[in-house]
Amino acid sequence: MCRQTQKQWLGGIYHGTSAKDLATPDFTSVAWAYDIRCVDTLGELFDSPYGPAWLEIKVDEEQGVSPQAKFGFPIEDQEPSLPREELLRIMA
Repeated sequence: MCRQTQKQWLGGIYHGTSAKDLATPDFTSVAWAYDIRCVDTLGELFDSPYGPAWLEIKVDEEQGVSPQAKFGFPIEDQEPSLPREELLRIMA
């Protein structure tokens, strides 16, 4: 979501939101080091008779969210915008 905001409002200047800017641990390796089982599907996680598990979900760094709050606008004024009449009807 940070990258999406940077793309929309800061001209695509991505500071601190990419793998080249951030150092993050390999959480799967950390989980294994603590003897925590690692899975990559929700079904496998919820069907497990074992204790805690680490579920890693990888999301493309260009993935955006919708709707989203618009910078400088009230939280109810999301993007993509609703027609003004509909927004006012919902807010009533």
